[in-house]
Amino acid sequence: GGGGGGNGGIGGRGGNSWNSNLTIGGIGGDVIPAAATRIAMGGGGGAGTTNNGAAATASGGLGGGIVLVRAGAISGTGTITANGANAPNSNPTCCGDGAGGGGAGGSIIIIAATPGGLTGITTSATGGKGGDTLIPTAPHGPGGGGGGGVILSNGSLGSTNVNPGTNGLTFGSSAFNALPGNTGIVNTSITSGSIPGAPAGATCIPVLTVTKSTSTPTVSNGPTGTTATYAITVANAAGKAAATQLNISDTLPQPVANGFAFASTTSVVLNGGSTRPSTTNPAVGAIAPQWTQFSIPGGGSVVLTFVASIASNVPGATYQNPATATYLDPARTTPTGTTSSAYNPASSTNEDVTVVGPPIVGLVKSCTAPADCTTNPQLPNTELSFVINFTNTGGRSASNLAIVDAIPNNTDFKLGSASVTVGTTGLTFVIEYSNDYDPGNPGIATWTYVPVSGGGGAGAGFDRNVKAIRWRVTAGNLSQTAPNNAGDVRFISRIR
Repeated sequence: GGGGGGNGGIGGRGGNSWNSNLTIGGIGGDVIPAAATRIAMGGGGGAGTTNNGAAATASGGLGGGIVLVRAGAISGTGTITANGANAPNSNPTCCGDGAGGGGAGGSIIIIAATPGGLTGITTSATGGKGGDTLIPTAPHGPGGGGGGGVILSNGSLGSTNVNPGTNGLTFGSSAFNALPGNTGIVNTSITSGSIPGAPAGATCIPVLTVTKSTSTPTVSNGPTGTTATYAITVANAAGKAAATQLNISDTLPQPVANGFAFASTTSVVLNGGSTRPSTTNPAVGAIAPQWTQFSIPGGGSVVLTFVASIASNVPGATYQNPATATYLDPARTTPTGTTSSAYNPASSTNEDVTVVGPPIVGLVKSCTAPADCTTNPQLPNTELSFVINFTNTGGRSASNLAIVDAIPNNTDFKLGSASVTVGTTGLTFVIEYSNDYDPGNPGIATWTYVPVSGGGGAGAGFDRNVKAIRWRVTAGNLSQTAPNNAGDVRFISRIR
């Protein structure tokens, strides 16, 4: 019998000789030490001996071929097969002699730039079965089984099969010393760079990474608005084809109409041989600015830095947004077909900008005595107690706080009644008085007057010269958070 073909596994020996029953069957093919740098087709099975004109049925089985796949990515499911063929059985009715060996499994190499999709692939490079000798009168040598093939990949496959072929049998189901082949080779840890020769077609595809960051993670808003500075980096992986006709765009946050808008381009840095064949910059005020046009070779990058204006009515909050690089698709089906790579703003906080609103100080004034000052008419010598509650409900602390209140007409200030109470932890106030305060022109007032009993003709314990009171913070800021974001000031005046 003929020996089985070899590749990843040794082929099985062929069966014994007819009549003399000698162990001289064909020797199976040897192992090829397969690697990403060296593979072979599966060896064909050796022919069985024939002297009765049965060459066709004594032939060995065909060896499996080579399948080489190098792709950017693979998805879905499918089967790749490079099996060795079974040897034919010897003719039992005419001229039958020894049978041939089975063919060895072939070689399969699968490389994907993104190897995760390989799990959907079923692969098979099995050895073929040796031929049977079906002559009933005397045993002839059956064929040896073909060796298993070779399967190499750079990621886990759905399944692999490099089983050897079984040996053939005689009419009486005896192996007659024929042997099966040996199991082949499987390696799912090769690298795409280990394959010599011409580069893979996958390198025609740019592999872009888009990232975005800000150098102004926190900005304070105010009556005239504020600004934020962003940087967008578009990088192409080393060893990949250039991304051409590339445009960079940024859809800015819009919590309110025109809340964020393009203001200016700070810089454009071209690295690793990147170029800008034509230049178009966004218009000031654009809410989805776009910069054209770039070419980024493998290993190159573009770093774009720009400033965005933030409107004064943008609410205090944290804002994030994407950035996109759109370029000519190497696999396009139309002349101008494009594809894109985008930065996912949820992937990091690098580009998050927190807008902090201005302080919003509220004042509520009330008269608490007598009877909420609602008695009509109020009688002379009635003391009126006034309270001014202050709060800060804005986005940040209020600094240099000063509260000014004029003494009501036809009343006299009560000495010692001006005070600060409730919720003023962390604040230091000074209370000041003016004897020249004019509500129509408050900026000219001076605040150096010291109240005296009977001042201006008032009764004892009162001062008619006091025109206004100022409560001024000299240390600390009015917080924007409870409990230190509220308090009150108060004073008493008496109806003349």
